[in-house]
Amino acid sequence: MSPLQNAFSGSLAAVFAATVLCPTELVKCKLQAAREMNMKCTPFSVCRDIMRKAGIGGFFVGMTPTLAREVPGYFFFFGAYETCRYLLASEGQKKDEIGLVKTAISGSVGGMALWTSIYPADVVKSRMQISGGGNFMAILITVLNENAERV
Repeated sequence: MSPLQNAFSGSLAAVFAATVLCPTELVKCKLQAAREMNMKCTPFSVCRDIMRKAGIGGFFVGMTPTLAREVPGYFFFFGAYETCRYLLASEGQKKDEIGLVKTAISGSVGGMALWTSIYPADVVKSRMQISGGGNFMAILITVLNENAERV
């Protein structure tokens, strides 16, 4: 597959990954918020509380920003990773034969591309999950306004 085909395949995989990531990251965010407020809780107690208050759907609070983060993030990760592998391969060498160091460099570049592209959506996702919901665009605008002076 070409680097672009790999990038699109990564985006498709992200849709499925988000269905697992959203509930687990929701529990993680709630545990972190509880720790900040010196509250004692466990992953089990957080899950029980979510189930009691909102049912199974409660585990998917933040799914929109999770998808907004993962789909482009995986696109940029796999696109950058595969492009680097292609560029680092010597003439006549397959990208699967570039070795450990060049593969690690490619992974690093892919990771930088992923996090550069997804960080704002990740902040929105975490805020939505800690607060229990909200409007993605409204929270994104708030985050951008809060950080405008830093840029």
